[in-house]
Amino acid sequence: MRVAMVGAGAMGSVYGGFLALAGHEVTWVELWQEHVDAINADGLRMTCGDEERVARGRAIADAAQLGPVDLVMIWTKAYDTAQAMRDIAPVLGPDTAVCTLQNGLGNVEVIEEHVAPERVVYGVAAVGAVLAGPGHISVSDGAWGGESMTWVGTRHPDGRGIVERTAAMLTDATLPTEVRDDIDVLVWNKLAMAAAMSSVASTTRLRMGLVLDSPGTFALLRTLTEEIVAVAAAKGIPLDPEEALTRNLTAYEHGREHLPSMLQDVIARRRTEVSALTRAIADEGQALGVPTPALTTLAALIEAIEANYDGQRFPEPAVR
Repeated sequence: MRVAMVGAGAMGSVYGGFLALAGHEVTWVELWQEHVDAINADGLRMTCGDEERVARGRAIADAAQLGPVDLVMIWTKAYDTAQAMRDIAPVLGPDTAVCTLQNGLGNVEVIEEHVAPERVVYGVAAVGAVLAGPGHISVSDGAWGGESMTWVGTRHPDGRGIVERTAAMLTDATLPTEVRDDIDVLVWNKLAMAAAMSSVASTTRLRMGLVLDSPGTFALLRTLTEEIVAVAAAKGIPLDPEEALTRNLTAYEHGREHLPSMLQDVIARRRTEVSALTRAIADEGQALGVPTPALTTLAALIEAIEANYDGQRFPEPAVR
């Protein structure tokens, strides 16, 4: 099948790489020219420890160079989804399926402005990879061994067949994928995990382990999780607050040295995904009449940090 990966960061690269290794015709649409050139020259190097595989495909910067495909996977940041959908109009045929496993809220709705809802697949990925350099990704042990899961679903009753075909395609490419009727529960569980830690880490600039070890920030994680669960409940998505907190804490413990992507963006003075995470959930709460004071406060703080990067340079303290 013909597949387009829109965005060739770690996730777009690893999914595209495994699909290419499985024999699919994969094209990466990516603006990072060095990455594009490396893939076209030598293929995508996929490594795990001392093992290496090379996935062959095509990389381009402009989707206009590519005709209609069978499957598009969107891997951009949430704030780039609308532009990405406009840019890939040439690859969207009448039967093209579009899959998003992106972080945050709002991506599905944006995609459905350009594609019939029954052709939109969305869900959650637990596949791990790191972009090691142009044309090179480092793949987690679980993903390398075909053990890391993906879960997908649809919002439209006529979309079941497309979801099942997409899941089968990914599974055959050693990306085991399960179709779930309760996909929104999984999406909001991941949202609770990402938004709570990202919000606290981005404002304190602490690694996850230090957030866990500090009593005040640990308590704030609990409060944020409870607010997110309350918003989900108001939307008819049942999450258990204690189960959600336990799940989150387990994941955070396994990544104590990790810097959440939003914190990485703050450190690098880049635009963050606060609008699709913390702010989006707070706005959902307001619309549903659910109080979210912690989410609202942290969203405002992150927005202020992001809007004032140039004002965050301080003189070295005088030596006394």
